[in-house]
Amino acid sequence: LGACEPAPKLDMAWFSEDVTRAMLLHTKVFGPYRDDKMDHIAETACYTELNLTKNYVPVSEVKIQVVDEDNRPIPEARIEFRLYNFAEFYPVIKSVTDKDGCASATFGNGDILVWASNGERYGYRKIAVGKNTECKRDGNFLRRLFECVSGGKQKTVTVILSRKEGDGLEDQVDIFPPSGVEVTNSVTRQETEVNEERLAREDSIRTAYQSTFHSGDNANKYAVMACGNSEEIVSFIFFNTSTEQRKICAQRMMDLMNEKDLRDSQCDVLMDYILNYFKLKNVDSSVSEYLLNPRVSNEMLSPCSSFFREHFGDSLSVENIMEITSKIEVMDSQNPAGIPVSPIGVAGIGVADSHSRDIFFVSVCR
Repeated sequence: LGACEPAPKLDMAWFSEDVTRAMLLHTKVFGPYRDDKMDHIAETACYTELNLTKNYVPVSEVKIQVVDEDNRPIPEARIEFRLYNFAEFYPVIKSVTDKDGCASATFGNGDILVWASNGERYGYRKIAVGKNTECKRDGNFLRRLFECVSGGKQKTVTVILSRKEGDGLEDQVDIFPPSGVEVTNSVTRQETEVNEERLAREDSIRTAYQSTFHSGDNANKYAVMACGNSEEIVSFIFFNTSTEQRKICAQRMMDLMNEKDLRDSQCDVLMDYILNYFKLKNVDSSVSEYLLNPRVSNEMLSPCSSFFREHFGDSLSVENIMEITSKIEVMDSQNPAGIPVSPIGVAGIGVADSHSRDIFFVSVCR
């Protein structure tokens, strides 16, 4: 099936001419994935990355050998197969050479850049995948183009580690993507009309929901930014109108929040942070923006202030906080995806990855 295209028939957006010009199509499968018939790109503690390019377009295998200036193979050299994208040669597949200094990868039939290094020296080379990789650079553009396209069997390409960091470097590289194949889709008038009706219906559902959002010159700007979460933000504003100081602090707090947090934070969570602020004594104005900001990093916001006061008391010294934090067992290997554990969760189980431990530490300090 295709990928969420608003087209009259399935697959029209994905299986189009654009995909026939692809150099690499890949996917990630959760956990270890054992299948000798599949082309494995990488395996981490969370997922296995598979190269599926051959399912969609003609492909060729790129074989390289990394050698030193004396033509001796270099094992365990770092390899990066790079595609030109967004004004840079971006590494899409990373590998390490075997005992013979060799590595390989499969791509669509276009141009890539292979970058190799061993920590001391590096080398690179452009490869015309599926074409004659031995085409030489000279002043005749048409001759170079003919040699690359007239091709032959893909040979093992040698990359020499002849450069070191700091060397002057100037080069000119011509990059040719796969030519692509025109894809036609037959769509009947009836299919087009049905699709247009479906799009109109979807638009009406979205528009009806968006019409409930706060808007207009008289609307509170924070409620407007909150979109569908405006009721929670309006409630937070209402509960902080008792005094001028509360109003100012609530406004300051919302100024510090990003729009995403305004759109998905619940009133009780935000109240937890502002009530904590008012329980603090002798607050220096230079740090108030940190104390009023509910966010530390990329964690889900939670009412951790009241939780900390309940479990650790209302007054903690620097030494107390350091002692509490030092008792947290750091196990980065148990959170390979790097998804933050909430500060409450860290306190509850006493185990965390180092990033979640640091978020916990800042939260307790605040």
